[in-house]
Amino acid sequence: ICLVIPGLVIAAGLAVAAPVTVLEGISGVAALKRSWALTQGHRATAFLAVLCLNILVLLVMVVVGIAVGLASAAFGTALMMWVINLLAQFVASTVSVMAAVMYFVLRQKKDGVEIDELAKVFE
Repeated sequence: ICLVIPGLVIAAGLAVAAPVTVLEGISGVAALKRSWALTQGHRATAFLAVLCLNILVLLVMVVVGIAVGLASAAFGTALMMWVINLLAQFVASTVSVMAAVMYFVLRQKKDGVEIDELAKVFE
C-alpha cells in the first residue's frame, strides 16, 4: 500500500510521455522529464482523467464480456475472440487519444501553443 500512492503520482506525471516522444521528437529519459514537467501542477487532473477513462473501459469490458460469454455458448469461441480483439483495439486507441488530448491541453496551458503549431509535426 505504501507504494500505491507514489505509483499513481508517477503514472500521472508520465501520462503524456508518448505524445511528447512523437510530437517533440525526443525519447527516453528526456521524454519522461518533459512529461513530468508538463504535468507539474496538473497531476491530480491527469490522474482523474486516467481514472475516469479506466472506469469507463472497465464498464465497457464487463458489459461486453458478459454479452460475449452468453453469445459464445450459442455461436462458439471464434466470435468471442473477434470481439475481444475488437475491444482491445478500442481500449488502445481510446488511451492514445486521451494522452494526445491531455498533451495538447497541457501545452496550451503551459506554453501557449495552438493546435496549428502541433499539427506541423505531421506535415
